Amino acid sequence: MSNITLKSISKKQNEIVYRFNIPDEIKKHINETWIDEGEGKLFVKVPEEVRVDEIPNSVLSIPFIGTMMGVAMLYQIPIEIKEIDADYLESVKKLNSIFNKMYPKGKLKLEVIPASIVKNKTDGVERDKTSVFFTGGVDATSALVETVELKPLMINIVGGDIALSNQEAHNRLEKYLKEIKEDIKGTDYCFIESNCRELFKEYSFDEKFKKFISREQWSGYWASVAHIVTMTAIISPIIYSKNINYHYIGSSHSSQDSAFDANNEEIVNAINYCGCKFVSADAELDRNDKVKKIVEYAFDTNKYFQLQVCWHKENGRNCCKCEKCYRTIMNVLAAHGDTNKFGFRYDSEKMKEIEKFLETTPIKTSYWKTTQLAFADDKDFWKDKDLSWFIDFKFNKPKTYLHKAIKIVKERL
Repeated sequence: MSNITLKSISKKQNEIVYRFNIPDEIKKHINETWIDEGEGKLFVKVPEEVRVDEIPNSVLSIPFIGTMMGVAMLYQIPIEIKEIDADYLESVKKLNSIFNKMYPKGKLKLEVIPASIVKNKTDGVERDKTSVFFTGGVDATSALVETVELKPLMINIVGGDIALSNQEAHNRLEKYLKEIKEDIKGTDYCFIESNCRELFKEYSFDEKFKKFISREQWSGYWASVAHIVTMTAIISPIIYSKNINYHYIGSSHSSQDSAFDANNEEIVNAINYCGCKFVSADAELDRNDKVKKIVEYAFDTNKYFQLQVCWHKENGRNCCKCEKCYRTIMNVLAAHGDTNKFGFRYDSEKMKEIEKFLETTPIKTSYWKTTQLAFADDKDFWKDKDLSWFIDFKFNKPKTYLHKAIKIVKERL
């Protein structure tokens, strides 16, 4: 078995290109688009003001390591590089332990073999430089509200949640970030572009991971394994060049929640390099708590966020007819917010649409029960309103599954 070896790091203006060998075991997981003359190709493109020629290779190796981490530990293949940041190497060791605790039946092994270990700058890092991952979703927006007084740099990875080819969605997000920057003085934003996600055929991991991760816990390679270790690594050129000392990431789940993925407090807090600490924001809050915080911030400041939550956006906007849109609409309503001011279209017909959806579609009850409890705790407010039905609504009734079965049969005819 050969190692996953970083063959070269090339720098051209604001782009970093990594070429690496592809061991036979992992070839089926690499998209052919990113294979050139038998070698894999990863790229990271940073803002033009970032001087990549002034960033040491021990830092520039971090994006490659983070991107390859998931597949490497799955196949127990070492990642071989010439240089690594000393703090990040310690982070890798911690992450190995954490992933094995998360997925004990996986026999995962994460090993990085560096030719040299470099202690990069920690002294002189400005104590007030803060950044936050920002996609426009609930988790990211709540993290922004949490850090807004620190005037954070909002960082988004093009090729992460938004596909590299989806220029329309990217343009809309950039327009939104500009509006936030103008509305909340002192904040700023930047984009990093990378094929870190599209490098892999994500579906190709399902069979191997599902052997030791339950159906309830498996949300795909990106969510269940790769996204936090990859994205925190991809932004290392920004962290280093801008002397950022704290980077905040919105938590996916409350620390009290039985559900979890690879965005959890233990993983985030284990990551550290170049004097920057990574912090899981709002780890103690569930989705309703986060939306409530966002709504209350809007009430207090008259600054409304256009939440970006939909997996099926239409012209860059929330479709307002999928499970996630419906669920977020109910989150906003539970906080007494006007959903139309937070990026959703809602009226009495939409309410009926949501009720019909819940009557005919099996849902993950852990996602909806907390919202229902928020309505129940506020039942005096809702008792005489059209949404009062939701307080005692029974999820996933037998007829709900019957509706689903009929729908499947009709689709196959």
